[in-house]
Amino acid sequence: MLSTSVAACLAGTGRSPPPEARALTRIDTLIGAASCDNDAQCRVAPVGHRSCGGPESFRAWSIRVTEAGALESALHDHAQERQREQEKSGEMSTCQVLPVPAAACLVGVAGADGGRCVLSGIAGSPGIR
Repeated sequence: MLSTSVAACLAGTGRSPPPEARALTRIDTLIGAASCDNDAQCRVAPVGHRSCGGPESFRAWSIRVTEAGALESALHDHAQERQREQEKSGEMSTCQVLPVPAAACLVGVAGADGGRCVLSGIAGSPGIR
């Protein structure tokens, strides 16, 4: 994932990754392989912060392997770090509203026990569901 790549690139320089990259790594670690047995175990999480509001992206996760409270805390921390970075740097984003994808259990994915939650299609409003 991108957060792992940023951390790996910075590791060789002796610099630590910025707070938002560390927060994203925490999210990816909590989600892990997003293992699932069926679609009912899959959820969608909004990730990041756009300067005009809303998330920058979404991740599929599984209630089977991820504790919702810990993930919600990590998502909140990451969104706050992204907002701080955007305010500090003056970074702008498009004001396009991203459609919220649905999540489904894809069976037979390498690295997952049974299946893996993946993003697919469009669902309802943003938030952990």
